[in-house]
Amino acid sequence: MTDLLFEIGAEEIPASYIDPALNQMKTLFAEQAKKHHLEMRSIYSTGTPRRLTLFVQGLPQKQESVTEEIQGPSAAVAFDKEGNPTKAGLGFAKSQGVDIKDLQIKKTPKGEYCFAIKKIEGHETLHILPDILPAIIRNISFPKSMKWKGAGLFFARPIRSLLALFGDQVVPIEINGIKADRFIFGHPFLSGKKIEISEADWELYKKLLKQEDVVVDMTERRETLRTKITQLMTTYGVTIDDEELMDEVTNLVEYPNAIECCFDEEFLDIPADVIETSMKEH
Repeated sequence: MTDLLFEIGAEEIPASYIDPALNQMKTLFAEQAKKHHLEMRSIYSTGTPRRLTLFVQGLPQKQESVTEEIQGPSAAVAFDKEGNPTKAGLGFAKSQGVDIKDLQIKKTPKGEYCFAIKKIEGHETLHILPDILPAIIRNISFPKSMKWKGAGLFFARPIRSLLALFGDQVVPIEINGIKADRFIFGHPFLSGKKIEISEADWELYKKLLKQEDVVVDMTERRETLRTKITQLMTTYGVTIDDEELMDEVTNLVEYPNAIECCFDEEFLDIPADVIETSMKEH
């Protein structure tokens, strides 16, 4: 079994778009995997304003082979009274790529019918993923999307990079001239480094990004932010509980921090609710 690591790197995506997009990525991949007869152990998605990431554990190296039954004409039409194949029977067998002798007659609610039984060999997963991953990108919907110069699809913001690793192999996909590879990018202002990742390893992926000032795991980013804010609140003896705002800020940043700021007292004469609403909304 092999893992898949897929990252869509983009210009800054609005905070409110991120959670719905990540949920869609999981759903779309699961649907595509089922369509292509690919089992998996688990699927996880997370992201930041500049990247949407999907991690799938336990994919097979190859699809399972499947047996397909195709119903043809009735037995009475496919064979004459002496049991010889008719033009209809021969035509059906030829259209399905099977010998007339291999057709099976089965009882159905409508009578006896001919069936062609075909075994379809499974393909290598690495050769199937180039169909699945671009389909995910094209089918993620956003409240508002952009179509930039030279692009052939709509997305929340212009796509700038693609990471697609199946085990230690790059999945060969290309979107609008951007080819998938094994590189990820650190924080654009605090780092800016281009980092090579050797394989689809979730812990390695998180570690490499954290070294370049990106906390990619959303839960970890939220709790880091909460800890730093709590430290400041303890210092000043105040309590602010706003989970909705916490969720928004979590998706506004890649490297969470809490900064102490001050205002001139003349700006604090208006009611506290007005100040808080203005700061929260603007």
